[in-house]
Amino acid sequence: MKILKGLAIFAAVVDAVLLVWLLVRAGVL
Repeated sequence: MKILKGLAIFAAVVDAVLLVWLLVRAGVL
């Protein structure tokens, strides 16, 4: 189950990076 936990953490990090990138593109930051 370590692989599934790693994938979940990886997905969360990717979502956070994409969210920040979208905010930057929108000119919020």
